Amino acid sequence: MRAVRSMTATRGRTGQRRAKDSWDDLLSAGPDTALGKVVRQYWQPIAVSRDVGVGKPVTVGLLGERFTLYRGESGNPHLVGERCAHRGTTLRVGSVEGEEIRCLYHGWKYDGCGACTEAPAEKPSVARSVRIAGYPAADYGGLVFVYLGAGEPPELPRRWEIDNATVLYAKLDVWPCNWFQLTENAFDPLHVNFVHRVGPLGSAVTADLPRIEFARHEWGFTTKAVRPNGNERIIEKHFPFGGHVVVPQPNDYAQPWIDLQLWLVPIDDVRTAYFKIYASRVKGAVAAELTRWFETSDYDVPSHHDALFDNGFPAFENSMHLTEAQDYLAQVGQGPVADRSTERLGASDVALVQYRRAMRREVEAFATQGRHRRWANRYGPANLPPPPGVKPA
Repeated sequence: MRAVRSMTATRGRTGQRRAKDSWDDLLSAGPDTALGKVVRQYWQPIAVSRDVGVGKPVTVGLLGERFTLYRGESGNPHLVGERCAHRGTTLRVGSVEGEEIRCLYHGWKYDGCGACTEAPAEKPSVARSVRIAGYPAADYGGLVFVYLGAGEPPELPRRWEIDNATVLYAKLDVWPCNWFQLTENAFDPLHVNFVHRVGPLGSAVTADLPRIEFARHEWGFTTKAVRPNGNERIIEKHFPFGGHVVVPQPNDYAQPWIDLQLWLVPIDDVRTAYFKIYASRVKGAVAAELTRWFETSDYDVPSHHDALFDNGFPAFENSMHLTEAQDYLAQVGQGPVADRSTERLGASDVALVQYRRAMRREVEAFATQGRHRRWANRYGPANLPPPPGVKPA
């Protein structure tokens, strides 16, 4: 196979290999980066809804910043800056009063938009002149979504599979590596043949090497892996951080596969918030059993980091835990930030290369012109095909 280099490298005076194209502009999404400014124009998940109780503020991190997330007495979520403007105390230890939050230290109070509504012992004009950051927030599908951009937010994106599900389960894992290497995995269908060769996912997909097709859409990208006998696997990637794929049911592989909506959102350069919403349209006893399994069988892969790298996979009783552990070893195994200056890409990496180029164009357009294309939201049944012999979702 003829190798395609992902970047050109030169050697500096010290003899060390130096990447001419390091892809650094696609790795960091902080507020002062071009990527960060692009992705802030879209809604992002920031927490699992059930983890944010009424009157119990939490500190959350996303896109290189830290915030305070709280749920008002109405049940609505609110996202404001991490600290009080007065003396910098974290609002996590504050108290929620109605839809507002009061700082523990000296009682300054803020509404859900970040405006100071009360500064005890100060003139009324003081409160009117003070504001911390405040952002739109909304619950959807079991996750809290926020809009960190400037101005009026776009409509909150919805997914047909979520809106029509009979069983929904949302979860969050924090993986200790850069978001981009997790996202690149979606454009690497060949990894299923090797990373997931043990387990029902690899068995259903088969060991045949795929023909890989990449397509760009108004809402993002698709990667299709075409194998013999009508075996096709399609992965959707919704710009900037969303995705959609079908996975086996954990307790009955013969049942319709589950639609998995996912978001891989940078917390910072070396931590990624891996949000998932499992959506199924099964009914009756199957739906009850699937719900019970989700509620009692959660598996936090990063908490088993050392055991996985030292001992490999334990004897998992279901496919979901096994698949997560397999992906974790492969992707986190690249290091906190993958070194792309030493990689050698081949013909099987065609979708990955196309995705990198597309993302580079978005970031460069914003950096040089102050604008980029507005990606749409895809709504409607995706009907992603399961393997042959598996019931459609």
